[in-house]
Amino acid sequence: MNQSLSESESIKDKLASSLPLLLALLVMTIILLRGIGNSALGYADADRILMDGVFGINMWSSRLALLAFMYIGVTFWFLLIRRIYDNLTAFAATLLLITTPFIAKWGWYTMAELPVLSMAMISGYVFYRYTESDRPVYLYWTALLFGLACWTKQTAVFLFIWFLLYVISTGNLTAYLKRREVWIAVFIALVLLVPLGVVTLWLGEQNITPV
Repeated sequence: MNQSLSESESIKDKLASSLPLLLALLVMTIILLRGIGNSALGYADADRILMDGVFGINMWSSRLALLAFMYIGVTFWFLLIRRIYDNLTAFAATLLLITTPFIAKWGWYTMAELPVLSMAMISGYVFYRYTESDRPVYLYWTALLFGLACWTKQTAVFLFIWFLLYVISTGNLTAYLKRREVWIAVFIALVLLVPLGVVTLWLGEQNITPV
């Protein structure tokens, strides 16, 4: 009897803690699905760059692909803020994020900005889990997700700076550099990034040639 009551209370607690996230995701869904059938909202470069071909040739199917990325990224953003602070702060921070003009604007366009933002938030969460737990598996996942974020869009490489600044701010840089898993993670990241660098230099001449 006591065990069943305890399990019931545990389920209620989990539902209560998940409600703010579900509400935030609902608000985001409403924002990102505005005008989903309006092809006039497409970004001029989208058909030449990336996302128009995802999930089909229709504008609405491409925008659903963006929404899927954002569901995952925003969930990890919420979990990160809740882990650092509390549920209420996580809810407020998530609402602030998803209602910014940037999110509202780029939710219309089938471009890489929202997917790479989502990948950055996932990477940030996993990296923070490593710094608080010192479990190598989290650092390996960070390296993998960081590499995939860079493949989503090359500007994600600047995430490394924020990771480095955070480690420096904690005063643990020297200690981290002595850890075996750090250098394994660096190797994983390089394995993913070197081919990207080669492809960028090979096919991205127009973007790097001085005017």
